[in-house]
Amino acid sequence: MNPAYLGAYLITVLHETPAESSYGSLHPRNWQTTRKAWVIGILVFLEYFVTIIATTGSAAVHYAHTDFPEESNKAMIASFVSTYSFGQAIGSILLPQFTEPFGRRQFYLWSTGAFSVTCVITGVTPSLVGVAFGRFLGGFASAVPAVVVAGSVEDLFDEQSRIWLIWLWNCLTVAGQVLGPVYSTYIAARLGWSWVYYLAAIVTAALLPLVALTPETRHFKVLASHRPTHSKSNAKDRAAKGPDAHLSLRDILWRPTVLLFTEPLVFVATALSSFSMGLIYLFTEALSTVYTSPGFDFPYEKASLPFLAMLIGISFSIFTRMYDMYRYKRHSKMKKGTAELKLAGCLLGAPALAIGLWIFSWTIPPAAPHTSPIVSMIGLTLIGFAATEIAYCLQGYLTDAYTAYASSALSGLAAMRALVSGIMPLVAGNIFETLGNNKGGSILATLATVFAIGPIAFYFVGEKLRARSPFARSSVIVDVVSRPNTSRRPTVRSV
Repeated sequence: MNPAYLGAYLITVLHETPAESSYGSLHPRNWQTTRKAWVIGILVFLEYFVTIIATTGSAAVHYAHTDFPEESNKAMIASFVSTYSFGQAIGSILLPQFTEPFGRRQFYLWSTGAFSVTCVITGVTPSLVGVAFGRFLGGFASAVPAVVVAGSVEDLFDEQSRIWLIWLWNCLTVAGQVLGPVYSTYIAARLGWSWVYYLAAIVTAALLPLVALTPETRHFKVLASHRPTHSKSNAKDRAAKGPDAHLSLRDILWRPTVLLFTEPLVFVATALSSFSMGLIYLFTEALSTVYTSPGFDFPYEKASLPFLAMLIGISFSIFTRMYDMYRYKRHSKMKKGTAELKLAGCLLGAPALAIGLWIFSWTIPPAAPHTSPIVSMIGLTLIGFAATEIAYCLQGYLTDAYTAYASSALSGLAAMRALVSGIMPLVAGNIFETLGNNKGGSILATLATVFAIGPIAFYFVGEKLRARSPFARSSVIVDVVSRPNTSRRPTVRSV
């Protein structure tokens, strides 16, 4: 069974509230449990698989050199790896915010179909330019599931449920990035690099009819289709109107950029998230260099297996989610709480990232030629935990702080994260081959140590920054008129 389906089913059974059930069955938050579980399960799995394909480029380059013998390694990495990330960066700015006024379903449909086609283009093309073209378009199409899934989760679930759904989504995202190099290495070694993308095309083509069966989740689109029989009250009329219906096309296109560069919360969250996720893309190049070097002497295929240590770290994040649930129940009873309380995991994850990088950097050759590789993998485990916590906490924080504009806030973050992810593999060789494994790793560890200040600053000044943000304030107003509320009074609380 798809874990996302099971997770959605269980949390919805446990956490549906009387207020929601009394609002009417049409609102997406009041749909039947099985329907919500089906929708979120399909969408999360789609994003998970697309993320696996995102990190296949470096291993594909290793096996594609025989087909492109005249091309430099830098050109190959740029074509197989960076173009995908750059395409996703552009798509993250242009596409997700259109799902807010126009609905999400049609974008999921075309992006799934387009992604399948681009994988075929990548695998069948005889030129490196064709590979770059296919990977760029694939990255562009992948921006929809990569960003919009967070908006769909917000459409369907309340805050208590989102604690687990956003966590599960981020766990699968990080797991997909970690498994991509392993999948690519072993498929390319046995079937050829083209089959890495042929298989991706087959899987996403099979997912397309399942995505077609998922309904629209934007509440105003659903309610608008039933307006003739559900328009007796002004509140419901307002709920059936999208918050962005009055905005121009220019506003829709520029909003993620405005949020990114004018909202301190979005900017700092973007910097930290981009660095932590970019490390995984850097490691798609660097780990093979480290673990095949004298002292470890792994064969190339097995040099991808240390990525699996990060999966162990991902699983540890369940303990911080248990604390989040305890925190939620406690502050719900007290009828108080702030979004900054959700940063507990990030306050652990940011220093864990720095510690993990320091451990990794000085337990690998040449500084530690006789140290077991397992010791360095402890550092990778901490990095896996940190990447999950940072992604979960910061994306969940922005989702709840900018509820109606969650996709726009996250699309700017996703765009910069994709740009950094595209650049990281290009500089990995310069860092680790020029400076050496230990000094190269130390530079990354130093940067992580500096970035650890960010969550602390969020914790102490985040509430003040949100209070001064026009987007955060307008999100609360929009959320009041568009969400179930049986008290018939505006209910404003920190989420």
